[in-house]
Amino acid sequence: MSTVMLVRHGKAADFMSGDYDRLSEMGKQQARLLGEYWAKWDVRIDAVYRGSLRRQRETMEVIERVYREQGLPWPEVTELAGLDEHGGLAVFQHALPRLMEQDEAIREAFLARAAGQKGDPRVGMRAFVQSMHMWIRGEIHLPEVGPFSRFLEGVQDALDTIHRTEGHGKRVAVFTSAGTISAAVGLCYHISAEAIMDLSWQLYNASISEIAVSPKGRGMVSFNQIPHLHTAELLTKV
Repeated sequence: MSTVMLVRHGKAADFMSGDYDRLSEMGKQQARLLGEYWAKWDVRIDAVYRGSLRRQRETMEVIERVYREQGLPWPEVTELAGLDEHGGLAVFQHALPRLMEQDEAIREAFLARAAGQKGDPRVGMRAFVQSMHMWIRGEIHLPEVGPFSRFLEGVQDALDTIHRTEGHGKRVAVFTSAGTISAAVGLCYHISAEAIMDLSWQLYNASISEIAVSPKGRGMVSFNQIPHLHTAELLTKV
């Protein structure tokens, strides 16, 4: 049996800023605390995989730096496209004009942001959630993104590749995003696409979720674990 440790990236930049794909200072701190926690408990990592997104790569690099500073081995990384996040941001941008037309609070929040003011991030997140469910229900079609089912197929392919490549008796670190982790859970237990999306909102930044892989299949060992984040201000989800 192998253990796949799915790590969500640290806190990224402001969701409404238009430049989400980079770690914030908080995100770098969260990642470093995870690296120090693993190093303290001498967590041996046999293989490392990540998606291609900047926030995923930066999270991995912070932890790799901790390991190297402490003289611990760090494997070469393999990048898999199936570990990227879904195309939700593109879907959201496509859906936003419709949402602004239908919802006054959403319209005011994003008009304020466009004017250089600070829009309410809770309203922005609500708009994003609505757009994701519109996408899953097939109300939004973007050829460059495809349906949500295509994203799930990519996650399945990535997990299958890791299993085929690493075999058994390994501890594999995977640096990815909330949608990918919730998809991996959903694929283990055959839950609906909307439930997968709802599950993704619960994942903390820099959290660890573990999947056990054996010839009999895959199953969750732990979900959304944050033993390294020891103060309330370190607990973020966006």
